[in-house]
Amino acid sequence: MINKYRLLLIVIFLLLGGFFITSFIYYKTATDITKDRLKHQSLPASLDNISSEVQRYLLKPYLIASLMATDTFMIDWILNGETDIAKIQHYLAAIKQNNNTSSSFLVSAKTMNYYYPQGILKKVSPTAVRDVWFYRVKKMIDDYESNIDIDLAENDSLTIFINYKVKDRSGKFLGATGVGLKISSISDLLETYKNKYNHDIYFMNHAGEIVLSTRSLNREKYIKNQSFFQASINKLAPNC
Repeated sequence: MINKYRLLLIVIFLLLGGFFITSFIYYKTATDITKDRLKHQSLPASLDNISSEVQRYLLKPYLIASLMATDTFMIDWILNGETDIAKIQHYLAAIKQNNNTSSSFLVSAKTMNYYYPQGILKKVSPTAVRDVWFYRVKKMIDDYESNIDIDLAENDSLTIFINYKVKDRSGKFLGATGVGLKISSISDLLETYKNKYNHDIYFMNHAGEIVLSTRSLNREKYIKNQSFFQASINKLAPNC
């Protein structure tokens, strides 16, 4: 009788062991499949969607600044002596309001006046640290650039500026114009995408430093894995 109970217990333990082993194998297989789908399907699809939406958002200020730089009104206003400041003031105010940018500006190479929607903000100077960007734009080969800087007209808010050269019909440099977007507004946009796609979003430079991210990004976790991110960047862009 005892042997029968012992045999029954052995059978039960074998069945339970087989059940747990089978369950573990099933769980492991399902987890691996889920991770594989996340890596090769869900994440790349989300990344493509987020990248496309961010590009569309950032493309608009480039187009605005480009149109400003070639606008005959602006070019003629500069060539005619910059006499009616109210005209350029209203023009820049309309650009800012109609396109929902945080700033719009024109800096004249002749008068060195920095015009913005409220009038003249200041005169730029080659000896002023905060005016280095203007002389960099003047010397650069390309017609435009983007850079992150603080905006004097907006209480020194950290801003992405799109700077475009303004030229006359013969190609002579007349000044620099463009628009700005506050970093805070872009962070808000990334937070919206995080809620939409359920992923943390961040932008890194070639040094592996985060330059833009969702507000709730766990920076401490990033710092702990910085070497991994740097290796990933080197792998993706070895020649950069």
